[in-house]
Amino acid sequence: MSTHTPERATPEHISIMGWIARGLALVIFVPPRLAWEALKGLAHLIAATLRLFVEHLLEPLWILFRDWVYRPLRNFVRNYLWHWLIQQLLFGMVLTPLGAFLLAYFLRPIQRAIEEWLWRRVLKPAFRWTVWNVVAPTLLAIVWFIEHIVNPIITWLIIWPLVQLWRWVLRPLVHVVLVTCAFGWRMATTVVEFTVVAPCRWLNRTVLQPLFAAIARARHALAKPVRWAYRRVIMPWRARAAEVWTLIFGG
Repeated sequence: MSTHTPERATPEHISIMGWIARGLALVIFVPPRLAWEALKGLAHLIAATLRLFVEHLLEPLWILFRDWVYRPLRNFVRNYLWHWLIQQLLFGMVLTPLGAFLLAYFLRPIQRAIEEWLWRRVLKPAFRWTVWNVVAPTLLAIVWFIEHIVNPIITWLIIWPLVQLWRWVLRPLVHVVLVTCAFGWRMATTVVEFTVVAPCRWLNRTVLQPLFAAIARARHALAKPVRWAYRRVIMPWRARAAEVWTLIFGG
């Protein structure tokens, strides 16, 4: 049985140049790295310090200043000083008198001068020129056109034919129609008089009136006997029949 003895690690042989390079790297690169890490740690420390300072000191101070100084001062300035200064002082004592002064001594004279100059120098002459040179000739031309062209055309092409039509056609036709209607009405009334009214009058006078008179006389003649018979005969017999009915069948 054979045993294996572990091999011993032979140390790495580093030359002098390697040691010099390592020393230079240690001297050149390690201090800047350490300085950079120190700067990063310092920056984080400053940021944390500032955050703590802002969150726990500046923010409460700002809230206190905002709620107890800024907002009351702003409300005071906005609600009192602004309205009082702007409305009362500025508008009431400065702008309103200034506006009244400008309106009374500057704007109204300018407006009056412009209106007078505009009316006298521009509008009135333009209106007069327009009336005399445009409107009046136009109206005269319209009147002349109506009198000399439209009126003769209407007279000879519309009115005169209508007058002649009425005089020679429509009026005789209307007269004939009216005469015919009157004659027809008279003929109709005459025919109705002889065919309906006269027979009805004769029938009423000769038949109906004597018949109605005879009926009235008969009614008058029969009224007393019928009344006497009803009172003397029918009523007693009716009373006796009622008594017999009561005796036989009971009340």
